[in-house]
Formats: sequence, C-alpha cells, structure tokens
Amino acid sequence: QVASLFSPYFYNIFYGGYKENVQTTIELKDDRFEPLDRVFDLSIFSYKPINDVLDSVGWAEMSSLLECADRYAFLPLFDTFQDRCVPFVLKMKESTDENLRCVQECALLVRKYDVLAEFVNKFCLSECLEKLENDRTDQITAELHGKIAE
Repeated sequence: QVASLFSPYFYNIFYGGYKENVQTTIELKDDRFEPLDRVFDLSIFSYKPINDVLDSVGWAEMSSLLECADRYAFLPLFDTFQDRCVPFVLKMKESTDENLRCVQECALLVRKYDVLAEFVNKFCLSECLEKLENDRTDQITAELHGKIAE
C-alpha cells in the first residue's frame, strides 16, 4: 500500500542534500495516482522514458500525473508536461465533457507555467463558449417552434 522511497535524488528535492536516513512515503493505493508508476521506476525512483509514456497518456491520467508532480514537487516533470501538453491538446479530436474537465484541471495544476496555462485556458474558454452558444441556439429554436405552433 505504501512505497518507501530512498534515493539521493529524492532527498535533494525535499531536504536539500540532507543525508540522514529520512523515510519518505507516497501513498500508491489512491487510484488518482495510479499513473505514477508509469513515469517513475519506484524501486530506484528514476524517470522512465517520458516521451514513450506520455504518447499513450489520456487527459484523465495527465491530470493525475500533474497533480502528483505538483504535490511532490517534481518540477522537471512539469517542464516535460508543458512541452507535451500543447501538441496533445492540438491533436485532441473530441471535446467531450470529460476531456474538457481534465483539460481545465491540467490548466489549474500548471498555473505557474504561463504558456500552457494560457493556451489551455483559451482552448477551454472557446470550447465552452461554443457549447453555450449552441445550447442557447437550440433552446431559442425550440422556443420559436413552440410559439409558431401556438
């Protein structure tokens, strides 16, 4: 249920090179953080080939990974996601509610990284406005048909 991670890299992130044997744990049972083991080899706490991993990652997993990165201060991971997320959004074909929700979560999690946050926010905003406009048009059309029928 809990993985204990011991490595110089991990200590340097959290303790600035503090060398004593400090036990640090990450709860891995939580389903939201399941993708974590796809990016890190938890036995030695090192990166797996990140590009290969991200090619197969969907928005829901991307959101979880960004949350992990934010929570555990894996700043290099944020930079990699920033480079990868923009083309990912551009290639995304379906603007389902689930996709938009995940995109918005990603935008919130990368708020410190202006380029991606701005891009994603614009993407979400234009998609949401279009959806609202379409819904409103459908509603107006239905109302007009009702009045004409009367």
